[in-house]
Amino acid sequence: MLEKSKVLNSEFTTDFLSKLLVDEYGLFLQTKVAYWNFEYNDVCSINSLFEIQSTKLFLINEEIGKRIIALGHFVVMSNEDFFLNTNLNEINYKNWSKQETIKKIMEKHLILKTKIEEWKSLAKNDLDKNTSLLIDKIIFNHKVMIKELKL
Repeated sequence: MLEKSKVLNSEFTTDFLSKLLVDEYGLFLQTKVAYWNFEYNDVCSINSLFEIQSTKLFLINEEIGKRIIALGHFVVMSNEDFFLNTNLNEINYKNWSKQETIKKIMEKHLILKTKIEEWKSLAKNDLDKNTSLLIDKIIFNHKVMIKELKL
């Protein structure tokens, strides 16, 4: 039987991971839309960058979902959960330049990276090793994607 503190930590961690999944999925969708919007433009490198980043974000979502399951919980996300819990605003691509779109995607990476780092510092020693490694990997991936968008 699990100790009460471990159960509470698991629930706290799962709650955070579920909210993070909402934001990561939102950023995945926004990056994918950017990819589609630039697909037929003359800027192949931007299109490729958005395609690569949307793939990375998809894989992050997969890992978060699998970690929630590994912690003994279900991944529960309805459309209502998504719209009520996301920390990321929608991007309206209609009148934006490529540079504005890149800037907005980069800002969303920064928001998520900062949120994850803050949560990790609050959780400190309450995280199990595998969740801690996953969080470090996600932070690293956001740092890399931010750097890619700055180039």
